[in-house]
Amino acid sequence: MVSKDLQNMLEKIIFDEVYLEQLKNSINRVATGQLSPKSVRKLIFEHKTHLFQNMLELFPYYLNQVNNDRSLEQFTGESMEENIDNNTELIKELEEKNKFLEEIGVRVNNIHKKLKLET
Repeated sequence: MVSKDLQNMLEKIIFDEVYLEQLKNSINRVATGQLSPKSVRKLIFEHKTHLFQNMLELFPYYLNQVNNDRSLEQFTGESMEENIDNNTELIKELEEKNKFLEEIGVRVNNIHKKLKLET
C-alpha cells in the first residue's frame, strides 16, 4: 500500500501544471497550424524523460525516510501509535498520583495543625 506522502509527491511530479499548460498551448498551436505534430511529440517525450528522472530522484529519498521511521520504531521497540497510547496512560497515572498526593498533603496539614494546637 502506498502512503499518502508518496502519493502526494508523485501527484506533484506527474501532474505538473506548467507542463500541462505547455501541452495545451502546443496542441492548440498544432490545431491552428502554427506548430508541427512532431514538436508536440518531442515535448511529450521530453516531459516523460524529465518525469522519469524526478521519480528516480524521489524514490531513494522516500526509501530513506521509510528506513528512518523503521529504525526509530526498532529503537523504541514500538510504533509511534503505541508510543502515544503509552504517553496517555502515563499522563493518567500522573494525574491519579497528583490527586493522591494532594489528599495526603491535606491530611498531613490537618495533623500538623492539630499538633500545633495541642502544644
